[in-house]
Amino acid sequence: MQRLYDRLLRWLYVSERRIPLTRAQLQQPATLAKLLGTVDAVAPGDSDRQRLSDANELGAGGAGTSRCWLVARTGTTETRFFCKLPARTLFESLFLDIFGVYANEVRFYNTRIDVPPGLFAKAYAAEMVRGRFVLCLEDVGARGVSFPVIDTPHAADTVEAVLKALATLHAACWGRPPRGVWTDAVSARVVGGEPTRPPFFRLIADATLRTITKRWPDLLSPDVRATYELYLEHYDAVRAHWSSGLLVLVHGDAHLGNVFFHEDDGSAGFYDMQCVAAEHPMRDVAYHLILSCDSEDLARNEGAYVEAYLRRLAAKGQRLSYEDAWREYRLHALWALTALVISAGASADYFAEGPARLTLGRAAAAVERVDARGALLDLID
Repeated sequence: MQRLYDRLLRWLYVSERRIPLTRAQLQQPATLAKLLGTVDAVAPGDSDRQRLSDANELGAGGAGTSRCWLVARTGTTETRFFCKLPARTLFESLFLDIFGVYANEVRFYNTRIDVPPGLFAKAYAAEMVRGRFVLCLEDVGARGVSFPVIDTPHAADTVEAVLKALATLHAACWGRPPRGVWTDAVSARVVGGEPTRPPFFRLIADATLRTITKRWPDLLSPDVRATYELYLEHYDAVRAHWSSGLLVLVHGDAHLGNVFFHEDDGSAGFYDMQCVAAEHPMRDVAYHLILSCDSEDLARNEGAYVEAYLRRLAAKGQRLSYEDAWREYRLHALWALTALVISAGASADYFAEGPARLTLGRAAAAVERVDARGALLDLID
């Protein structure tokens, strides 16, 4: 099967030569020049991050793409790039392509968003043809930034920096997310254009839940599993509620492993924009806090963190009541659990066991701590 897949990739490459198939092809000056203009020479870039990426030890410990760091020289000018291609394995590449993850990120980097330039990496090339894509982005490591991973200790100062960055992102598109990001039939009426969100398949949700409970039977208590199954049963109602309410541009996968911090002023920025969507702002806030913070620390400071986000939001000219924010926060604890169950349950190779257990444990604890079941019952009643 993998050989057949490789043959198909070679055929597609002949059909569209601008988009390379492999990192080796991307590192050829002639290939990179088709995307960027004149390029005299190409050399490997950040070797430490390349090594960690190849070992699936960046971010949250998953992969999903083939990544490389390059330095391109044109005349006397050198530019550092971070580049992404589809995953090298058949399962991962097809799984993410079918669900529109690759296309969503390419669209994002081709969309002008009115936010401070330091919030994201600059895109030099973002192209996709028939399931093949290439992203050539600014290597933000050249700015002087740090890259935490999912289990990095997340203290109050770094939490505040991320909440400030999220408030900046959300306020920039408050009530008017840009076209092209994930929407469904309901939210597309507000955003415009055709729906782009991948469908939610109950079959996949059930299958991945069985996989999780078989691999790690200690992670989900009977109460958490019952709440999750009730949520899946009423998913359409929850989805309709989210899509018909307040909509902003959200990162969609804003855990700590997709954040960088500028070393000069401590400000935060985001990368890995595969799940950008039109959603309620608590999608990002709940997802980030629940998956990135130590559960005991979060239990002490959860309400204060939500209030800190709301203050940052008000400073940007947008207001959300604590009551509304906390109600949506509790519901979105179920989404955080959903994202982890599906991604960690999809394949043993897709999500490393250590980060999977850590984040699933944090999500399960949050579902019980914030009474997500009560919020769900309030909605469906």
